[in-house]
Amino acid sequence: AGFEAFSFDQDDELWSAGFLFGSATLGSDRSHVTLSAGKPFSLSSDSRDLGPAIVTLSGNVRVSNSVSLITENWFLAPEVEEENDDGVITNTSREFVHINSIAARIMGEYLAVDVGLIFFKDAGMPFPWLDFTYNWY
Repeated sequence: AGFEAFSFDQDDELWSAGFLFGSATLGSDRSHVTLSAGKPFSLSSDSRDLGPAIVTLSGNVRVSNSVSLITENWFLAPEVEEENDDGVITNTSREFVHINSIAARIMGEYLAVDVGLIFFKDAGMPFPWLDFTYNWY
């Protein structure tokens, strides 16, 4: 189980959301696949609908003692509103969205660094992915 939150700027407005989820993992310490699912919610005053659920499918394959290849793939179905020229909502529907990524995880004794790319459906080029994880024990 876990909780994730994220923020981004859309149309010059900061927007934050999160989701509480459960996960199941199959594999070994050298390679594994994880399926997670949970209910998204808005943390901003602008309550946008992210869909009934967010599902992620992640994988990890260790290629050496200190390097793994990883992927994280997100699937959601946010509500899309269509407006007429007067700004009145005329139709709502769900749009299937997927976000895919691939990275290398470089691991030390206590610190891991992920360096990779995130691919969005309508983006012309991938976005960089950089994160750090510290192992406390």
